[in-house]
Amino acid sequence: MSVEYLQSFLKDLKALKQIASSKNDNFLLPGKERSLSLLKKSFSIGMEIVWTQHAEERQQQWEQRLGITQQEVEAVTTNPEQVIPDDEGILIAQSRRGNGLLRVPSVEIGSTKRILTVNMNSFNQVLESALQLTYGQQEMLIKILQNRYHESRRTEIAMDAQQTLDDSVRASFSTTHLRMSS
Repeated sequence: MSVEYLQSFLKDLKALKQIASSKNDNFLLPGKERSLSLLKKSFSIGMEIVWTQHAEERQQQWEQRLGITQQEVEAVTTNPEQVIPDDEGILIAQSRRGNGLLRVPSVEIGSTKRILTVNMNSFNQVLESALQLTYGQQEMLIKILQNRYHESRRTEIAMDAQQTLDDSVRASFSTTHLRMSS
């Protein structure tokens, strides 16, 4: 995956964000001759999933290459392992799939979740993309990854500590309760 591909992807996301906020079911992508139509699909918890034509086309490409179905994409959208919000209101739902990461950017508008695109990144693709960055960008990426890793690790340690305290209180309570009942 090249830097040009990533830049193109980000440009598409920004354009899709603009059209996703439109109230119309048909809209024109900047720089494109044809309009996109929305494919609507409801799901059980009351949020309506809306597929842009671009997202459906990307999903079909990934289905041909890796067997990624619409149901799988919707499952990631509705129950992701992680959601990364960006500064422009796009939510990137992602879950691990095989040796890669299935990413589904979407925006929530009212009671709808509009799927903007579908992307699958393998570890090797991510690594190759990172190696295409300048040294300064690579250093920044390393710092961001380290900070996120440390934050995740602190959260995990805090949860473990809380669990240990809870277990200790329960054990103390049950020991005290047994002594009193004897």
